[in-house]
Amino acid sequence: MTPGFGDCRRAAARLRRAEHGRQAAAAARPRSVNGVLRTRAPLAVMLYLAAREERLVWRGPDSFALLEPPVGWPPPRRGRLLRWWDQHWQFLWYGGPPLLAVAGAGGTALLPLPAAGTVALILVLAALFQVTGLMVATVIVAVVRGVARLRRPEPERHPSAEAGWRIALLHHADGPTGARLLEQTFRQVVRLVNQRFDRVASDLGLVARPLPVAETLFCPLRTISTTAMRTLVERWPRQVGRPSDGPREAVVLLPTLHGPGRVRPVLDPGGLLAVYLLGLATVVPYLAWLIADDERTACTGTGCAGRPATFIDALCWLAWRMVFDDPPGLTPATGLARLFGVLVGALTVVGALVLATAIGHAWLRARYDRKREEPAMNAQKRPRLLVMVVTPEEHDAVREAVTGANDCRPVREFPGGHPVLLLGPVSGVDILLAQCEQGAVGSASATPVAADLIQEIRPDYLILVGICFGLKRPPQKLGDVLVSHQLRLLDHRRISDDPAGDGFTELQRGPSPEATSMLLAACRSAALLDWSGAPVHFGPMLTASALVDSTVYRERLISAHRDAIGGEMEAGGIYSVAARSRVDWIVIKGICDFAAGKNNRYHRRAARNAAEFLVHMVGTGALDRS
Repeated sequence: MTPGFGDCRRAAARLRRAEHGRQAAAAARPRSVNGVLRTRAPLAVMLYLAAREERLVWRGPDSFALLEPPVGWPPPRRGRLLRWWDQHWQFLWYGGPPLLAVAGAGGTALLPLPAAGTVALILVLAALFQVTGLMVATVIVAVVRGVARLRRPEPERHPSAEAGWRIALLHHADGPTGARLLEQTFRQVVRLVNQRFDRVASDLGLVARPLPVAETLFCPLRTISTTAMRTLVERWPRQVGRPSDGPREAVVLLPTLHGPGRVRPVLDPGGLLAVYLLGLATVVPYLAWLIADDERTACTGTGCAGRPATFIDALCWLAWRMVFDDPPGLTPATGLARLFGVLVGALTVVGALVLATAIGHAWLRARYDRKREEPAMNAQKRPRLLVMVVTPEEHDAVREAVTGANDCRPVREFPGGHPVLLLGPVSGVDILLAQCEQGAVGSASATPVAADLIQEIRPDYLILVGICFGLKRPPQKLGDVLVSHQLRLLDHRRISDDPAGDGFTELQRGPSPEATSMLLAACRSAALLDWSGAPVHFGPMLTASALVDSTVYRERLISAHRDAIGGEMEAGGIYSVAARSRVDWIVIKGICDFAAGKNNRYHRRAARNAAEFLVHMVGTGALDRS
């Protein structure tokens, strides 16, 4: 729904009544150089203009966001008068009243009234008084600002403040649902960028397919009207830098999980080089047609051999003239053709200058873009760790452990249709949390869910975290953490009759894959040096899509796999998908029972210990990449 002007007036009034509303309004309408007048129109006009230009993310008068595009972003065709009024607000107030006063004085002086001269004089004096007052105020404000800068220099402006998308106003009265407004704001930015890309492609005669967009969003905290929303933005999990970096004036947000970076057209249709090439492609064929027609008329009766009397010959002759030469055996006889040949040669010189200018501009633009987008691109290149869990206790344990370490607010996204929580960075790694159903076989089990998420998210690491059963009691205790250096896939086996006729025998035929050596080394280092939590055990882990709750079967497992430290149900699917996709993987789980007498008493403790060890291991920086 597009709000009307009345809705925008109500929204502006409610913004001013908010906790930090006046500060946010002042940030959206900064004062001009003279420090007296505002540079933008009133808030209601700004909101109404943004709504017409689709830059207003509107959920109601108590929930909206005002977007400002990057410098150089082409404005829409409609709303030009209102946009001009908004952009030149200070000049209208600076020069408008004096001009109206002087014009009114001139008209009043012509009236045949006794007091006309006095009224005209008053109007002129009023105009002079306003101009003088503004100039004096400008000098005073300049002196005050200069003294203030000497005592406390202004912080350096972030490059994204002018060159990227920016949130000029963010107002949300209901704190708990503020994440929805931010997510809708991100979607609107992506939609506007794709709309522009589609227009550029259409102007060039191209068909554009939908592309993911990774556009950063600069959000000054002073433009946010409530403390709850400021806290939410500061704790947003996808941002340049980390929430623990200390107090900041602004936050640069990253809206999406995927995307190759900013989408730019290969050839800017508004650039000088594009205009030159399009003009050349239009003018040269037309000149060739004129030359051919003129040469055919001139050579009637004398023969046209050796003259550019056809369109192809004329086009060929012009092409040679662009390099200041004539093709062999082809010479024009008319003055018009020779004149056009000189003009085409001049176009070559102009083209060389245009090309040099375009190359220089592209180099400067690329240099500026690299400097501006380096922090965001570094954040986009942060390694991604996808944590897979099964039970609600495991999900809560991982979420609480990560948010306790980075103080980020989790954000839900749906890559490939699967719900994923963005938990934010720990050390230099972005952590994402996904939940699947029990086992490795099934439409929503570990195998298909991990395969879909790896394809959508493309993580660098995949770690299965949760609860398991132990097989080494003692020394193992409930709550201890198990880390797999190897898996034994029990579902791959051969079952045959016992030759002695006493029951059947089982022969394990599945692989015994080893966990990624780098992750295993990171876990060993984290457990040996500075880990003060539950004991951590390393060794082979058994995995099968069967819930084991039998003393007899447990003893059979111990007899067949004497070196195994525990077992669980999902690691086989995680391994198969990770190995095929060449993603580093490992299993970290806490002991909740010993494969018999199962109950839920130790589920939370086991899941919490495994999650805390995971966060501790990531926090050592072992998974960071420069």
